[in-house]
Amino acid sequence: MRRAPLYLSLISGLLFFLPVIRFCGNGLSWPVFPRHLETGTLSTSGRWFSLSPHRYLTDAFSGQFDIFYNYLSDYFINALAALGGWPPLSVQMLVVVPLLVALFTWLNVTFLKRVIGMRPALVTGVILTWSANSELARYAPDWNLYLSLLLHVPSQALALGNTQAFGWLFFVPICVLTFEVMQKFEKKKAVLLGVLYGLLFHVHTLTFINLGFLQFAIIAVAIG
Repeated sequence: MRRAPLYLSLISGLLFFLPVIRFCGNGLSWPVFPRHLETGTLSTSGRWFSLSPHRYLTDAFSGQFDIFYNYLSDYFINALAALGGWPPLSVQMLVVVPLLVALFTWLNVTFLKRVIGMRPALVTGVILTWSANSELARYAPDWNLYLSLLLHVPSQALALGNTQAFGWLFFVPICVLTFEVMQKFEKKKAVLLGVLYGLLFHVHTLTFINLGFLQFAIIAVAIG
């Protein structure tokens, strides 16, 4: 039971990998064609940090114009691509997405079990991963429309491997840490919470704002 989060995360990552496994026979240099065009445009973001002129916040096309955008996740994708000389889009689809899904599932279950126990955490982890518009929903098509109407969920973004997908990794850990710090203040947990918030600002700004509003609401209810 102790290794259940690990097994569930590996299964989840594998299931997300199955739809694109046919591309791997030709290596990562083989071109891939995603249905969601945003995936292609975002794979160019942040590449000038790993490539010359090695600038942090610049436009995706020339690297010459300073802009602000949450590029940290895109730097990770382009750094992996630069290491192997592979197209960033192929790395994004064939490597990063399965890893993201596995990490997303593992983080959710690992943090949730601290406040609700192992079995409820495993059930919640499955629900979050098998959520609306997920690539996994193809295995249960009758659920997809209902869930799409009911929930706005992370797996739609996870399948893209974009900044929003990386942002979802922080959501449950930050919520759990907030609850734990409010229940019993511990310096290590408070510092970790601050570090995660700081990273999230550079990973996905909108998730940062959403969690900030949620934190404000929690505090307002707690002191009200």
